Formats: sequence, C-alpha cells, structure tokens
Amino acid sequence: MMMYMAGMGNMFEMSQGSKNSVSINGFTLKLVDEFCYSDPVDGSISKHQGVRFIFTDGSRIVFRLSGTGVAGATIRMYIEKYESSKGNLHLETEKALKLLIEAGLKLSKLEQFTGRLNPTVIT
Repeated sequence: MMMYMAGMGNMFEMSQGSKNSVSINGFTLKLVDEFCYSDPVDGSISKHQGVRFIFTDGSRIVFRLSGTGVAGATIRMYIEKYESSKGNLHLETEKALKLLIEAGLKLSKLEQFTGRLNPTVIT
C-alpha cells in the first residue's frame, strides 16, 4: 500500500519533463506532493501523511492511508472544490464533485490498483 501511495507522488515528477500540462475533466494539475502535518500545539511534525493533487483552480484531492496494520489499510479520498455563491450550490455534493472525483480516480488509478469500482463508505 505504501508503494502505491509513493507511486502517486512520483507521477507528477515524471510529467514535469513534459511540455504538456496534465488536464482531466477540465481540471489542470498544478502540483502533486506528499504532505506532512505540523501540529500547532506541540510543534511535532508527522511526515508521509498522504498525497495531494492540487489543481490550478484551487481544487484538490487528497489520498491518505488509515488502519495501516499488517492486515491491510483503508485508502481515504478527500475532495475539495471551491464554488462561488453564484455557482452550483443547489446540487447534491456527489453531483457537484462528479468531474473532480473522476479526475482523481483517473490520476490515482485507484480502481485498477484495488479492483473496487465503488467506495465502501461515503461521508
């Protein structure tokens, strides 16, 4: 599982040499990175917290592992997209984020890696 996550982080580095920007479903990839968390209270830093796909419009998709014991792990996919007050705020969340979700699945190759076509939990 960790190798899969590392592979997602390396993907953008490979595309850096290309003159063509990566664009899927109208979202242009700006940055892919492995992020860390800095605790504002005690100053501790937790590395290897996940992989972020950040797009030029400010949208982002974050993949994180949880339950990383020896028996397996859960891959969590977080999707964030800005919508102006004049935008599609009336849409159900899944419909409003559909194109971004599809872009994240294509970029991460999550369905091919896990063999799952649907999430087990949506919150």
